[in-house]
Amino acid sequence: MTIISSFSSDQMKQVHQLYKEVWWSKERSLEDTINCVQGSQICIGILDDNDHLIGFTRVISDFI
Repeated sequence: MTIISSFSSDQMKQVHQLYKEVWWSKERSLEDTINCVQGSQICIGILDDNDHLIGFTRVISDFI
């Protein structure tokens, strides 16, 4: 496994695919996903041994 905090365009597509698999974000466009990740303070991805994204989380905060 590899932990990443910067995402290639292919990995962004994989993040988008993960979002499409849950009810609360399945209507989100790829552009919305990219904006969501770029607007977050911290994003972390987990890649398997084949560099396929298997986990993703993001942190947003007002720092208070």
